[in-house]
Amino acid sequence: MTKNQYRALLAKLEISQERMAQLLGIGKRTSQGYAAGEPIPPPTSALLFALGEGKIAVEDLERYGRKG
Repeated sequence: MTKNQYRALLAKLEISQERMAQLLGIGKRTSQGYAAGEPIPPPTSALLFALGEGKIAVEDLERYGRKG
């Protein structure tokens, strides 16, 4: 996933970089790094693509994921 795809996903889901960090169980700076073009690890990228395609919902991450 590219930085532009990451930014577009945040816009599509209407969530902030900080909120995505909480959902993924990563630091705020890591999420900011993704938006700036730092590499996104393949498992995280796969999860983000699944979110974007509607295969999983933000609510699923809230319920079952780490909340930071």
